[in-house]
Amino acid sequence: MLTATGQLLGIESRIPWHVSRETFGTEFVRWGGHSTVPQKLMDHAKVSTTMKYVHFDANIKRAAIAQLDALAEDQP
Repeated sequence: MLTATGQLLGIESRIPWHVSRETFGTEFVRWGGHSTVPQKLMDHAKVSTTMKYVHFDANIKRAAIAQLDALAEDQP
């Protein structure tokens, strides 16, 4: 399926299946999911294996800091 999609997009190089796992893991966390959920969905025994697929970019880090700031504002 990845090869067919790549061909439709004009991507000539082979797309390894790990790309879809990386995309899923990273986007799941980006949208606010906890990293242990993809661990179970990917059937990994250790969360450290899952974390090889999750890439924390600057946007994910900023969102996490914003969540902490929001929680701090709610404190008396």
